[in-house]
Amino acid sequence: MEKTLVDHLSAKTTWIRLAKMILFGVILWVVRFIIGIVAVVQWLLLLTTGSTNPRLSSFGRSLGSYDYQIAAYLSFHTEYMPYPFAPWPWAGPLDPMGELPAPESRSDSPDETESEPAKKTTPARKPRKTGTGAATRSRRKAADAKPETPPESEGA
Repeated sequence: MEKTLVDHLSAKTTWIRLAKMILFGVILWVVRFIIGIVAVVQWLLLLTTGSTNPRLSSFGRSLGSYDYQIAAYLSFHTEYMPYPFAPWPWAGPLDPMGELPAPESRSDSPDETESEPAKKTTPARKPRKTGTGAATRSRRKAADAKPETPPESEGA
C-alpha cells in the first residue's frame, strides 16, 4: 500500500527527526564558533611563542570531525546521530575527518539483538601510498631476477 501525504505528515519519526535537526543545527553553529576561537588562539600562540599547542590542535581536529558528523546527519547523508547520541569523535593523525561507521554497525542500532556482540568498526582511512615498502622492493628484486622469455614470433 502506498503512503500518502497525510501518512507522511502524521509520521511521528518525521517530526522527531526535525526536532533533532534543529538541535544539531544550533550545536553546529556553536561548534563552528569554538573552531574559530581555537584558530585564533593557535595563531596567537604561533605569533607569541613560535609554535602551536598540540593538545589544542588535537581538540580542533576532533571539533572538525564533529562538525563533519553533524553536517552529514543534517544533510541526510547518514542516520548516524553524532555526540551526545554517540561517542565523541576522535580524530587521530591518520584520520583527519573521523569518518562515520555505518549505522547498522553501531552497538545501539535497533536491529541488533542482545545475543550478538556489538561489531566494532574502524573509521575509514586515507589510502596508503603503495609500492615503497620493503616487501614491494623484495618482490621487485625477485621479479628482476627471473629470466625473461623471448616474445613469440609473429610470422610463425
